[in-house]
This record gives sequence, structure tokens and C-alpha cells, in this order.
Amino acid sequence: MKLKGLILASLTLLFASTSAHAVVFDINTCWSSCENTGNLNVTVATLEVTDDATGVDFTLTNTSSNLGTWATASTIISQLLFNYTGSETLTFSAVTGGATGTITQGDRTNASLSFNLDLDLPPPGSDYFTNGESISFSASATGGVAAGDFASPVMVHLQRLANGGSVKYVDGNGNGVPEPGVLGLLGIGLLGIVLGRRRMAA
Repeated sequence: MKLKGLILASLTLLFASTSAHAVVFDINTCWSSCENTGNLNVTVATLEVTDDATGVDFTLTNTSSNLGTWATASTIISQLLFNYTGSETLTFSAVTGGATGTITQGDRTNASLSFNLDLDLPPPGSDYFTNGESISFSASATGGVAAGDFASPVMVHLQRLANGGSVKYVDGNGNGVPEPGVLGLLGIGLLGIVLGRRRMAA
């Protein structure tokens, strides 16, 4: 009975983890106006896309201080451009956290790259999105939406650099780096232990 219980618990954890996952885009490759950062490739932002029960949650974190002397306390991210590969029409929540912004959908080209989602922040007169801050928003769709429906390229536009210029950075992850769920790893580990004991007992 104990063996069956362990197997059942392992499989439950394993399959529960496959229903939700995260994709993290490290935005770390200088793409446009790179002379304004000395062509420095560092992570200036991360975009985490996570499944939840009703749709997908997004968290964008500003790490522009990684630019060192090329950034100042007033360096901001003013725009996020990213891509949605699904066919469902998306509904976005309001942006919360370090700044507010407006998300628009529709094909566009920016710095020779193609995107279909654009988050402009901040609107005139609002707080700026500065280093160390994170903003959050979510997306839902009638037919469902998942973290895997969002893909490269992801781009941020940084302004107010130390030399007065701006720069655009993209992710260097291809289609993002899937993060294995902790529950999934735990489930696989438990299953391995159970199967190993079963072989020893045989």
C-alpha cells in the first residue's frame, strides 16, 4: 500500500506541474544604438511569463543598473515589445507596480524586428519605470492562453542613459528558457526513488 501511495503521489505532482509553467526571457543583447552603452551585453531586464488558472501572468523587472556607468538613477524602460503566437484574442489587465502603461496589439516593426504586442510606459506625467522596479499584468483569452504562446523576440527601449542617449535590447534566449517547475522535479525524484526501491525488492 505504501508503494502504491508513493507512486500515486509522485504522478500527481508530476502531472500537476506540467499544467503550469514559466518562461523567462533574459533581455541581454544590445540591438540598436549600442554605441550608447559601449556595445555592452548585460541583462537590462527580465520578462517572466507564467501560466495561472485563468490565463498568463507577466512580470517585467528593470535591471538597467547592470549597465554600470552607462546608466544613471534616472535611466528608465519606456517600452516593451514582445510577441504572441496564439490565435485567440487577448484581453489584458491593467499594468501595476513600478509604472503604469498601455498595451496595444497589432503588427509593427521596430529596429528591423517584428512584433505584435507593445507596452508603452509610462504615459506622460506618470511615474517612470526605473532600475529595481517590477511591473505586472496578465492576459486571458476565451479559448485559453499559455506561457508557451509568447516567443522571441522580446525588446525593451531604455532611455535617459548617462550620455543622454537611448538604446534597445533584445532577449538572447531564442524562444525563451523554460523553467522546470519545482513540483515537477520533486515528482520525478519521488518516482525515481519508488521505482528504484521496487527494482531492489524484485
